[in-house]
Amino acid sequence: MAETFTVAEPRPDTLVLSGRCPRCTAAIDVPVVSSVFRARGPRFGGLRQGAPDSAEPRGELMMCTCDEDHPDRPEGRYGCGAYWTVRVPTAPQ
Repeated sequence: MAETFTVAEPRPDTLVLSGRCPRCTAAIDVPVVSSVFRARGPRFGGLRQGAPDSAEPRGELMMCTCDEDHPDRPEGRYGCGAYWTVRVPTAPQ
């Protein structure tokens, strides 16, 4: 089912992938950013960036972000606990 995710909202530096969770089948939207920046300094591991833009497909780790009721989910959490990889054909522009 995860292969059926589509680009819902193209934005600069971000794709919003829309589809159904392969475990609980809830409809979800998952943002995928092209780069991530972290605080500088030895405690934080310095500045990190995502992979450069490329036309090559890449795998993106995704997780269920549904707000459906699931047994044994801790208070204040969301999703059913599912993680999977979706192949994104191009980097966000």
